Amino acid sequence: MPPRQREVLKLVTEDMRNHEIALKLGLTDHTVRNYIVQIFEKLGVSTRVGLVLYALSEPTINERPPAP
Repeated sequence: MPPRQREVLKLVTEDMRNHEIALKLGLTDHTVRNYIVQIFEKLGVSTRVGLVLYALSEPTINERPPAP
């Protein structure tokens, strides 16, 4: 998963709303929504609860990817 999608997913697991995520990351609400839809498709889930459950089962989600 690309770093930005991982970052958005992590913030979703922290119970942040799209608008809050957008403000924190300097994105538009629409861009955050697009990231979340892409994550839904990639992980095969259809709700934010599904994303949180996935993240809880994958401890690597909260780890930072290695620096390039």
